[in-house]
Amino acid sequence: MCCVSYAAALNIPAGDRSTFAEVVDIIALFMDEQRTARGAEAEVHLLGESMGGLLALGVAHARPDLVVRPPLCLR
Repeated sequence: MCCVSYAAALNIPAGDRSTFAEVVDIIALFMDEQRTARGAEAEVHLLGESMGGLLALGVAHARPDLVVRPPLCLR
């Protein structure tokens, strides 16, 4: 059995002043778009370091339907 993986990343500019909830919504929309492009069966794994880890947890909490496992947060 062969497995195909894709990686995608978002960058939040240092000057961005969006709220935490707004950024979580942006990430969830991005993930929806990626799943649509790759097929609804595509598994999504979140990975984040520092603030990215906190955002990954926020997305998993807000949209558990998008995530197959808890996010991996690096320290």
